[in-house]
Amino acid sequence: MNLIFSILFIFFAWEIDILERLFVFIAINVGYHMFYLLFESISKNIIATNNQFIKSFEKVANKIFSVFGMMCAFFMVIFFISQSITLNKYYELLAICVPIGLFLGAYSSWAKMREIDDEG
Repeated sequence: MNLIFSILFIFFAWEIDILERLFVFIAINVGYHMFYLLFESISKNIIATNNQFIKSFEKVANKIFSVFGMMCAFFMVIFFISQSITLNKYYELLAICVPIGLFLGAYSSWAKMREIDDEG
């Protein structure tokens, strides 16, 4: 989906120079994957320690960080939509892929933390 939207941006953003369109194409794809991988990898890197306080604090901190990431993604989508409509640049709606990657990564991390809580 992300790749398709980026390719559509290259074809429909005629007001922008081709070099800038290619840069946006790369930025949208890199942004999507970097946000996703950032949040998704957080839950994989839990510290292996016997100290229960550190483990419980890390779980709570990761959950809070994941919820914050999901809220930021929601507000980014609202901002992108409002700016695109206000400025009549509807092709900028294709940049919504970046907060979608942020949301999916944060949700993946949150779900993994819940799974860890359920296990023990």
